[in-house]
Amino acid sequence: TYSKKDPFVAKLFLRGKALSHQSGALLDLISEMTNETLLDQKDRVAQIVAERRSALESGLIPSGSNVIHQRLKSKYSVPERALEEINGVNQIFFLRKLSEKIESDWGTVLADLLRLFKLIFSKENAIINITSDDSIYEQIAKELPAFISRINTKGLNVENWAFDVLPTHELLTLPSQVNYVGSAHNDVSFGAIRLIDPEMMPEGKLRRIEPLDADLDT
Repeated sequence: TYSKKDPFVAKLFLRGKALSHQSGALLDLISEMTNETLLDQKDRVAQIVAERRSALESGLIPSGSNVIHQRLKSKYSVPERALEEINGVNQIFFLRKLSEKIESDWGTVLADLLRLFKLIFSKENAIINITSDDSIYEQIAKELPAFISRINTKGLNVENWAFDVLPTHELLTLPSQVNYVGSAHNDVSFGAIRLIDPEMMPEGKLRRIEPLDADLDT
């Protein structure tokens, strides 16, 4: 959720399930993932980045409409912009640069990975949720202190999400015989949302859309 009163917060979810007598093994596995993951394996990191990049690029043509839809939504919402950075066109551009940087400046990439790892997996940033019967929970509760004690205690500084403004008009090219065209406007600027909830005040203002400074035929 996101509002002016409750700023957008991104969370990484680690989920698992186990039989009651294996709950300790599950906690040990999660603890290993959040504390002992080997990030200094350059070839493996390069492989993961290449696979992710390939998956996103191969989805551009069959899912072009969804790509454009996400791109348009990202212009009006912080959560949608975050999704664009993680799963959209910007992520492809980022992964292309990251692939080159892994080969040319692996030391900097590794330092960034280690810093992110400590920031994400920190005790101050953790929420633990357990779903079980009461009788089973009593058993798991006895195992939690040891699990929590192994979580990184590095201090966490909350950062504001600040993104560069995307251009009003865009033309993205790819080797396809299909053209995907999209247009969007913020209904709040037009007062449409006030018809649903009069308490919501429109933000921004109506702007005239200027023609593209290019001949699309070329």
